[in-house]
Amino acid sequence: MKVGLTIFILALAVRVVNLLFMDLTFESFLYEDQKMYWDGSYTYPMNFWSTSDGLVAERMPGAFWYYKLFIFMFKENLFLILFFQSILDSLTCIVISKSAKLVEVNLEKIVGFLVAISPTMVISSSQILSDTLFLLFFSIAIYYFLATIFKKSIISPMISGFMLGLSALVRAVSYPLIFLSLPVLYIFNFKWMKKTNIFICLTGFLILALIPLSPRLVNNIISNQTFSLTSQTGAHLSHWFVPNVLAVSNGYDREKSIGIINDKIDSLGGLTDDPYKNSKIKTSVAIKILSEESIIPILYVWGKAATINIFSPAFLVDQRIRSLPHPSFIKSKSLKDWINLILENDVYHKYFIAVLLSLAISIICFFLTIFGFGIFLYKKFYFTFCSSMLILYFIIITGPNVSPKYILPFISLIFLWQAIALKHVIYLISQMFKKKKYINKF
Repeated sequence: MKVGLTIFILALAVRVVNLLFMDLTFESFLYEDQKMYWDGSYTYPMNFWSTSDGLVAERMPGAFWYYKLFIFMFKENLFLILFFQSILDSLTCIVISKSAKLVEVNLEKIVGFLVAISPTMVISSSQILSDTLFLLFFSIAIYYFLATIFKKSIISPMISGFMLGLSALVRAVSYPLIFLSLPVLYIFNFKWMKKTNIFICLTGFLILALIPLSPRLVNNIISNQTFSLTSQTGAHLSHWFVPNVLAVSNGYDREKSIGIINDKIDSLGGLTDDPYKNSKIKTSVAIKILSEESIIPILYVWGKAATINIFSPAFLVDQRIRSLPHPSFIKSKSLKDWINLILENDVYHKYFIAVLLSLAISIICFFLTIFGFGIFLYKKFYFTFCSSMLILYFIIITGPNVSPKYILPFISLIFLWQAIALKHVIYLISQMFKKKKYINKF
């Protein structure tokens, strides 16, 4: 109890201090997806069935309803809305630390400290996005999923399933995990559970996971003849993944790639008024183009995005860092050209210093993560294997999209590996000092 409270207080203090140093005026704060979520919270309907609208079909309602509620409560006071969001994120820190305790009992404090001060989580919680709410539900789902395995709890899979369903109500990315979790639950529990109990567990998990999603899912099946929750897949593949692959394989810019895709769509009869049918059309065209490409550029695009997302400094998406003058990385021909632009122009130097400091922290975290992964692979092979499959799933789903926030669904695993690595490093250092003191006596 004391450990959890300490983690909560530390996490909340860090997040509130961060808010106090932010410019929370609408003009400077709301941009890109943040503006979409803020504006969408006014227009998004309080039902599951109005799926003909582009935004409603493309995004799940959870985050929009969440912000709609707080705008109703606090009007347009960004500080109060983000303060409450900081409380939710601090609760997530407790959940993640408790999950770590289930896996390795003596890592709770270290993981709790790391997650409390995590720049990725701190910055994410200070933005009008779906990530904080999603992470809370998803982290609770993971905790009870682990409790099923490590505490041999029969009730835990029911809670895990329901929370996983709530997370999918915020972001559809966790929807496939509902079905992928069933064989994992069976494999890890069939030895100690009776056949009747394991059937109840699996069935309960599935039903409770689908309950929050059932209105949307049933409506989409009846009205749109699809089991998909959103119409995002087609746009994701055709407007982001394919252009990135074609840029590597053929040197095309994004506009040219999208033009090629649109021409192929037009040759098939063009798009319709149904966003779900349009998603299927875009998906089929994207898959056709990708099938004609070599596997190398596809793997390269995926691997590059995954590497950047896992190890890129979270500070680079912070409002204060982004507002510093800096050249566009996307528009630069190469990394070398981008660096040269920064070095040649004094106005970019503050941004460059921030990048260097962030990279230094990222490099340290990278080696700790790799070291910790190796330790866990040796100590808990099956757990580490399944954890790696979860990370691989999110890497595949995310595709070429680049942002530090995309590691949030599996950030607890990264902290777990870093924590055990830190523990071993601290132990090795302490042993070195003990030996030194012993030698000095002689």
